[in-house]
Amino acid sequence: MIEEVKKFKDFLSTSIFQTYDNIANTGVWKALQIRTTEQHDIMITPVVDKRSLDSENLKVLKSSVVEFYSDRQKCSLFLKLVGGKEEIVHLSGPEHMLENLCGYDFQITSGSFFQVNTPGAEVLYQAIRETAELDDKTVLLDVCCGTGTIGSFYRSMLNVFMELK
Repeated sequence: MIEEVKKFKDFLSTSIFQTYDNIANTGVWKALQIRTTEQHDIMITPVVDKRSLDSENLKVLKSSVVEFYSDRQKCSLFLKLVGGKEEIVHLSGPEHMLENLCGYDFQITSGSFFQVNTPGAEVLYQAIRETAELDDKTVLLDVCCGTGTIGSFYRSMLNVFMELK
């Protein structure tokens, strides 16, 4: 992942668009979100403040990102536009990644909330299963369930399970 950050930093140094300055509230490039899976798939989502971009400049920006990452295999590329109504735009590659957690497959999109440490989550979920004494009388409420990993893992052991987003 560090290599991806370095690569994007090199891209920024050649971009005609400036990085965002939080004090002056100027510039475009605000952040970079990178997700990887245990299968080594990667999802790259630059975060851009769109307030200073007209439609032509936005088109140029999108094209420059796509061109920069055109040599990547199995790379999902998105652009997150902030500064007003937030939107996530798919630029190239797969629209989602697959991640397996505790024997369940999950489709992860750029806007999904998903555990960032899959092996750690598996250890945690197994420890809870072993110590919580869950049975068919247990009611489990998963608040802020994201992609539903907890529900998928425990649902078969419970009579009542509710997920709230």
